Amino acid sequence: EAAATAPARDTPAEAPPSRDAPRAEEDEKPPIARAEKNKMGSHANWRPDEVLYRGWFPLADDDADGRVTGADAVRFFGRSGLPKEILARVWQLADANRQGFLGPEQFVKALRVIAMAQSASGGADAKS
Repeated sequence: EAAATAPARDTPAEAPPSRDAPRAEEDEKPPIARAEKNKMGSHANWRPDEVLYRGWFPLADDDADGRVTGADAVRFFGRSGLPKEILARVWQLADANRQGFLGPEQFVKALRVIAMAQSASGGADAKS
């Protein structure tokens, strides 16, 4: 006949940390690491098209090496329905440093140019 009382479930042992309070692991990083993280940005700051396009990056990066090569781009950008001449110019604009590949930022830039070209031509189906 032991009627023990259980602790109340609604009251936490300690208060949860404030949303504004810095996280311990962030404080432990050297200032350069924190600055690098800030430079990269967070997807909370991305425009909606960037979220979508970055989601497509792994689909275009066949070997998952973090780079979209020329061959990857031909295959992926070819789905746009744009002429190869336009896509070659898109590549030149996106790979401005002539690295021979696109990282995520350059890939987003390329897709934005492709979207503009599609809009200007009346859509992907409007080939001349």
